Amino acid sequence: MRRYETTIDVGRQTDCRVSGLDPAADYYFVVKAYNVFQQESPPSNEVSSEGKKDRTPPVISGVHIVGITSSSAIVTWVTDEPTQGWLNYGKEATALDHVVYSPTKTTQHQAILNELAASTTYFYRITAIDAAGNKATWSEDFTTALAQIPLVIFSLKMEAIKQSKTDAYIKIGWKTNRPATSRVEYGPTTAYGKVSERKSRHVAHSRVMRRLRFGQTFYFRVTSVGSEEKVATSTGKFKVVLNKGKPVIHRYP
Repeated sequence: MRRYETTIDVGRQTDCRVSGLDPAADYYFVVKAYNVFQQESPPSNEVSSEGKKDRTPPVISGVHIVGITSSSAIVTWVTDEPTQGWLNYGKEATALDHVVYSPTKTTQHQAILNELAASTTYFYRITAIDAAGNKATWSEDFTTALAQIPLVIFSLKMEAIKQSKTDAYIKIGWKTNRPATSRVEYGPTTAYGKVSERKSRHVAHSRVMRRLRFGQTFYFRVTSVGSEEKVATSTGKFKVVLNKGKPVIHRYP
């Protein structure tokens, strides 16, 4: 049986006005009667009065997955009133065993998810709670990106394509495992000084190093830039000498 904290004796009246109540609170009432011998009747059926409290749950909208990579994602959402909440996520819809909290009461929310598996579907559930304790949820899923393969330079080679009595033109070629730009820097020191580049992306690359004097050591650095600004480089040094009137290239580690 509910415990009633306040009793009002109204005498021989059959109605009573109760004042000073909290408009946001719920109240419960029973009535008893007693006679001149102070004998009480059993309590009447209980009636209640619901307070004018906020009973409307918040509305979650504008849910977006931004900055998604092979190992992370950012979930953003909006609520129509300031709320606190959290985001549960996992690889199975029935096992959302990870949680990211959104503890600040605000209408703009963000949850950063890290250490995700590449090319994997994740399920998530957003929970928002307003100041009155009303709760709303939103469930969805997303798939992470493919794992990023490093950009690699391979099959680097050189050949003489033109010569004079004192110098030669050397074509340097290489390949990359994904389309990328082509750039070679070269010169008599590791400061290089000369550049030949092509900004369009290809998997087979070639550039020309011009007027390289015979017998002089030259340094080079090959650079390719792929998608998402992935960079690969290869460096070395070489010398071009004449052997029976033909240029021969000697590469060094």
